[in-house]
Amino acid sequence: MEIPYTLIIDLARPLKSNTILISEGDARSRRLYIVLMNNGKKLDMKDVQTVTIKGVKADDTILFGDCTIVTDAEGQPTNTVTYVLPSALADLPGRTTYTLTLNSETAELITTPEFYTQTNRQLYDEDDYLSESDLSGFRDYMNRSLAAATAAEHAKAQAQTSETAAGVSASHAQASETAAKQYEELIEEQIRNHIKGPVGPQGEKGETGPAGADGKTPAFSINSAGHLIATSNNLRRKNRWQQLRLT
Repeated sequence: MEIPYTLIIDLARPLKSNTILISEGDARSRRLYIVLMNNGKKLDMKDVQTVTIKGVKADDTILFGDCTIVTDAEGQPTNTVTYVLPSALADLPGRTTYTLTLNSETAELITTPEFYTQTNRQLYDEDDYLSESDLSGFRDYMNRSLAAATAAEHAKAQAQTSETAAGVSASHAQASETAAKQYEELIEEQIRNHIKGPVGPQGEKGETGPAGADGKTPAFSINSAGHLIATSNNLRRKNRWQQLRLT
């Protein structure tokens, strides 16, 4: 992306000047096409070996560079040279003064009349924005940014607190559900194993069973006086006269 500029410099008419306007910060975007004349006629460039350019900036710093000689279809040099203005030229507002120096094979030198570039200051500049006159707005911007960052941190802390509380509530709910389930299981177990229902109504009396077999009469018994006496008939007949006292 280049913008071409054509300058006509007549070595026999030094009073005529040329000025090119550029903006601060422009970088390698201006290509100069410098047409060299001699009293209204094309300058003969057959003996010219090199063409150099020198520029003096507004702060007295110096720029040097080499120009390119344009050739025709047959490869012969024409009276036109080209040069791309460097980035260093546009880093300082102000006027820069240039001259071209033509060097021949026989060490002949020709210096052209001066021409100029005018570097204009940018409409917006960071240094101006940060200058003392604009610091109030800059401080307001920083304060708003700080307030926004603080609000974001506060919202983040609240979200984390809510998340923690939600986790605790969920934990408590889970514990309550587990306790309720355990209590329900305990009640069911008690119902199965321990708790009996109310006593039901008494059933009807069953039928009388058959009589049991006759038992044997004991041989001895105790009378109302506390004496052991024989109850067997055989013993009474044999020992009718004898009684035993039980002490």
